[in-house]
Order: sequence, then structure tokens, then C-alpha cells
Amino acid sequence: DSIRALVSILEGRGTKLRIKTELQYLVDSEWNWDVKQISGSEFIINIPFKAMLNLLTKMQKIKFITADIVAVVEETDRNPKTFQIL
Repeated sequence: DSIRALVSILEGRGTKLRIKTELQYLVDSEWNWDVKQISGSEFIINIPFKAMLNLLTKMQKIKFITADIVAVVEETDRNPKTFQIL
């Protein structure tokens, strides 16, 4: 089972493609990050294992290399499907 995490955009304009591209560049190009936008500046992603979540959360503010974006990542129990109903 993967772990859900919340990516919150602090600066710049986030899109599903930009988030996925950065995560593939930084961490794992083979993993399906399954990025879902839940608000204008928040995205839910799937992380394959706890060590990767720890790495992303310890980075605190992540300045993207592939786009002009600054974001933070934190674990969440939010279900992205509940946002599709809204």
C-alpha cells in the first residue's frame, strides 16, 4: 500500500504535470505518483514507502528544479475521492 501525502504550493503555480515531473526528477521516475489536485494550491500524491515520505517532509520547503515552484509535503489521511464529489 502506498502512503498519501499532501503537497501544498507556497510559491508559483502548481499543476498535476509539474508536481509529477518534479517528483520523478527528485525521487523516482518509475513510480506512479497519482497526483490529484484538490484545491488551487493543494495536491494529493501517493508515496511508495515511509522512507521516501520522511525524505520529502525533511526537505521542508522544496524549491522545484523543473518549475518555478516552492512547496511543502506532509503526510495526510485525506482521501482524494471525497474531493471529486465536491
